[in-house]
Amino acid sequence: MSRSIYIGDRAFLHRYGSALKLHQIKGLYKFSLNNGLGICCGDLRTATLASSIKNSEFIYHSRFLLRSFHASNNYEISESYLQSKINFLYGNEDYIYSINHEQIYNDIHILENYTPSIVTIGGDWLDILISIKKWDLISSILSLFKSDICKVKLILTFKPTTELKEHIEDFDGIILPLNILNMDDSYTKTIRDLKENKLLFALHVLAGGILPLNESLDYLFNHVEVDGAIIGTGKKQHIEEILSACASLGI
Repeated sequence: MSRSIYIGDRAFLHRYGSALKLHQIKGLYKFSLNNGLGICCGDLRTATLASSIKNSEFIYHSRFLLRSFHASNNYEISESYLQSKINFLYGNEDYIYSINHEQIYNDIHILENYTPSIVTIGGDWLDILISIKKWDLISSILSLFKSDICKVKLILTFKPTTELKEHIEDFDGIILPLNILNMDDSYTKTIRDLKENKLLFALHVLAGGILPLNESLDYLFNHVEVDGAIIGTGKKQHIEEILSACASLGI
């Protein structure tokens, strides 16, 4: 792992409304890689593209790995609906969850055939299960991603809790929202407890664009001492601004 900052993938994914064509994405990927940044992928389309570029170093975000059903009638709920109502689902036991074996198979196929440098596993599905204490189901899903499936495995959570610690011993690190606005004493202690000799990666570093770039990167790399960060953008101008900030800060 030779890169510290990775360009986020939401702007490149159809499921988040991206209108970018493949040649446009490839141009942004190449520009980022040629200037020392890493890139992120979140589906087969972008993983195929990233792996086709010489000397590519990229993160693959595994997908939503649950199937979800109404407890009252066993009616299956779509992933898109769940993610649109995500805050309503935390702690809500009106739903039944099971492993999405098809999606896990697809993710493992990508990991085995397109060789990303890093894979992140978790996110919304993990946080839902944590909120309702489904630790056995969490362990069952995480165990399907064998230790040698990727060079580096990171657990992704938007709502970190120290309860997660015993379930991530096989992981190389954690990735979670980190910025100057959310680092209160409680959050800082939770991160310190989870990290313990593991890699620490940051998401949401600009808090949706309201924080200044240089100050945010300085805080994360020189004070929190993260090992890496993901910054979402789909424009060359923004990538150039990231490169300028990295040069001024020596990142």
